[in-house]
Amino acid sequence: MTLRERLVASAKDPNVAGFKSVVCYRTGLDVSAVPDLAAETAALFGAYKHFQSNVPLRLADKPLNDLVVRTTLEVAAEHNKPGMVPLFSDTTRCPLLTPFNLHPLQYSSIQVSATPISR
Repeated sequence: MTLRERLVASAKDPNVAGFKSVVCYRTGLDVSAVPDLAAETAALFGAYKHFQSNVPLRLADKPLNDLVVRTTLEVAAEHNKPGMVPLFSDTTRCPLLTPFNLHPLQYSSIQVSATPISR
């Protein structure tokens, strides 16, 4: 089952209210709206090799994270589910904090909720 298929199955589940991303922890909010197949493939191959080593996997490759965020927001928009990208007041924890970096990802049927959270 692909990522998109899993997300669609979740979007169809009446118990799923929406989707939340914590991409800001990994690569910041500068999510590319344009796919980069070569970089995404390389990142996916690297993640697969890492996964085979039985070491806990943490997706921290920007091209792969961007693909996951784009795919998730696309599926959310297709199924009228909200997409939420929480922000944190601590810019050392969340680089490129400005929600304006998410503007290219706005879809006509979904608004990205940039929710400030303090700890």
